[in-house]
Parts: sequence; C-alpha cells; structure tokens
Amino acid sequence: MGQRGEAAAAAFLIKRGWQIIAKNYRINHFEIDLIASNNGAIALFEIKTRAESATSFPINPKQQKTLGLAHYKFCEINKLNPEQVSYNLLLINYFNHRASLEYYPNFLE
Repeated sequence: MGQRGEAAAAAFLIKRGWQIIAKNYRINHFEIDLIASNNGAIALFEIKTRAESATSFPINPKQQKTLGLAHYKFCEINKLNPEQVSYNLLLINYFNHRASLEYYPNFLE
C-alpha cells in the first residue's frame, strides 16, 4: 500500500509542475519519502497512505519531531536555508477502490 501511495503522490506532484529529485532519501536513520523541486523551490514530502478515511491526523508529535530533524539534517548537508525548504504532507486515502488525496503544505510549522 505504501509504494502505491508514493506513486500516486509523485503523479500528483508531477501533474502540478514538480520535478521529483529523490524517493526514499536516507540521511543516517531518517528517511524522506519524496524530494521535489518547482520553479527553483525545493520541498520535502511525507507520504501517508491509508486503506480508508480516518478522523485523526496521521502524524503524532514524536513523528513530527523526527521529521523536523530530518528536515534540518537535509538542509544542513545540502547547505540550504531550512526556512526556504518546506516539509509537506500528502495523505492518500483508498476507499472502495478510489483514491483521494489531501495536501498539507508546511505541516511542521
């Protein structure tokens, strides 16, 4: 299900003009699902895939902290200003063989 969600997320971004730079990018023990660029902007994407809609937010505070550390480490290694690199969430829900996508830009702020 996760690979299917990541493929759907990549297709969503490409349709909107993003270029996928990397998938499943690893830094030490961190992983960034997708890294993409659009008009010179670089963005990191966390992809969450669910079998059906749920009412709770898919990222808990501990996961947010881990993703924030991955964001910082990515920027540090690539000599980028963390304030200029967004970390976004794409939530893909599969229900009755149909996919819906929810986009949360800058969800770590």
